[in-house]
Amino acid sequence: MHHKIEPEIRAIVPGNLLISGEYVILEEGGLGLAMACGPEARGRSWKGKTQWSVIHAITGEGAISLNTATDISDPPFIIKAFRAVESILREQGYEPPVLEIEIDTRDFYQKGRKLGFGSSAAATVILTGLIFAETIPTEELERRIICKAAVKAHRIAQGKKGSGYDILTSCNGAAGMFTGGEHPEWKPIADDHPIHRLRTYSFPGPKEVDSRDAVRRYRGLKEAASERAEDFIKRSQTLAKNLFDSDSEEELIRNINESRLLSAELGDSIGVESWISPPSPFYERAAWKGSGAGNELGLLFLSSSSNSEVPEAYESLTVRRQGLSLFSHEGNAILQ
Repeated sequence: MHHKIEPEIRAIVPGNLLISGEYVILEEGGLGLAMACGPEARGRSWKGKTQWSVIHAITGEGAISLNTATDISDPPFIIKAFRAVESILREQGYEPPVLEIEIDTRDFYQKGRKLGFGSSAAATVILTGLIFAETIPTEELERRIICKAAVKAHRIAQGKKGSGYDILTSCNGAAGMFTGGEHPEWKPIADDHPIHRLRTYSFPGPKEVDSRDAVRRYRGLKEAASERAEDFIKRSQTLAKNLFDSDSEEELIRNINESRLLSAELGDSIGVESWISPPSPFYERAAWKGSGAGNELGLLFLSSSSNSEVPEAYESLTVRRQGLSLFSHEGNAILQ
């Protein structure tokens, strides 16, 4: 959609999934287990030749070039995120240059439908990483600072205080424990954790879920039945810790299945169906549950010793241990 102009910086970011902790990660100190996986978002940036920065956004719905100086009252999400990142850098004493930025999240869609791997979060991490890399000296680039800025920019662009789990998961990579709050935190899972040995797959759920409505209903439960909500939070916290501390595949599978039952129980309470079953009625030594709120996307976990065959329609998932990666036009790693 445009001619490449050298030199440029390139970025790669993995998708993300929430295994446990739905809704609770919105709480201060709320715990959730998440993993970087699935499709990759790609981006590149170069110095602009006009007065204003331009973003070339490529999604499963098409491609569009956006002037970041647009004066429309409600600009697209990516423009809001861009302005937020620029503001963050200026607060730190830097002046971002005029840029052209391309962000490609096509692989996060299938037949026009989002696959549920956090495309907006991945796009925000790409955007933040590229602007930071184009603005501040390479030796001052830190993953921690980029992740923090991306969380803030994503929240501003969304117009709400999201948990930030999707940002930190894609930015850091691997699997880990997310702790929600004003300043969310990420703790990577050990390299020998059994989650790395499970065969993991995703499969589509029955329908897309309106996450805003789901969160509104959860908060309504907290107001109307605080004791029930507190009990759910307590049990969810315990399960997240058990998942993180699992020593064997069997223990991890058992904890994931318990998490599925708890999620279904809450879904029934707030009127957001979360029960999900894989297309095959039975899998040996397996666990499954929905990812995040509702049942938009299903996850299937099979023990490495399971003999079960999985249909080709399932998408095999591998934990992507590398989060945001930035490279110079020569291919040298700027952040890896």
